[in-house]
Amino acid sequence: MLGNIHSIETFGSADGPGVRYLIFLKGCNMRCKYCHNPDTWAKTEGEMKSAEEILQQALRYKRYWIHRATRSPVRNRSIPSLKS
Repeated sequence: MLGNIHSIETFGSADGPGVRYLIFLKGCNMRCKYCHNPDTWAKTEGEMKSAEEILQQALRYKRYWIHRATRSPVRNRSIPSLKS
C-alpha cells in the first residue's frame, strides 16, 4: 500500500514539548473550517511512498527519540517491532 505524502517534518516541535517526526498526507476530504493544513487537501502532486520507505527514513532519526513517560532515550529493546 502506498501513501500520498505531502511532506515530512523530521523535527516538529509545535503543539507540545519535545520533538516529533511528522508525516503529512495529501487528500483529506474533511475540509474542516479551521484546518491548519489546507494545502494537504488536494489529492494530486504528492509523492507516493510505502510504509516501509517511511519507516526506513524515520529510523535515521531514532537516536533523537525519547520515551514519553520517562523522558529517556528509546533503546532498541524498548520497541521490539522496530528494525535496528
